[in-house]
Amino acid sequence: MTKSIYAPGETVELKYQILNNGLAAWPVGKVKLQKIKGAAKSYNCNSNQCEVNRYKNADFTLKLQLAETPGSHFANFSLQYDDKYTFGGDIIVYYTIKAPVVLTAAEAELHDLVYDYNPAIEIEKAITLERQASEKESQADKKTETLVSTVKECRTALQRYDELMS
Repeated sequence: MTKSIYAPGETVELKYQILNNGLAAWPVGKVKLQKIKGAAKSYNCNSNQCEVNRYKNADFTLKLQLAETPGSHFANFSLQYDDKYTFGGDIIVYYTIKAPVVLTAAEAELHDLVYDYNPAIEIEKAITLERQASEKESQADKKTETLVSTVKECRTALQRYDELMS
């Protein structure tokens, strides 16, 4: 196992190479890992896929659904022949289940800020806000130009009116 702390009920896949150092070859499909004791909600292990001669390795894959209860746990496995006879040394899997953490809304927001922070996204947001501000400034400049132009036209009209009236 590459890590030792897991979530409740998490499933892990473990791979083992086990040496046949016995007196006889292991026939195809006759040898597997069997749980002897320990905390495992469920497990599934393949049997040897080919005959394993003396002093050769057999590959086993163990899919293990870990316990639900927080704390330290183990699961103990042994080789089993023909679904009847256990032999060889034990394989013990040690692991820890972490307790679920309940966060307040403020803690969750802080967690998201800390762990989900991505500088590239923040830079993109800043660029977008800058563009929006620039566009609004440009629109405001155009409105100001329009108002200035309208005021000039009004002044010119008033000057003509005054000239006509005098």
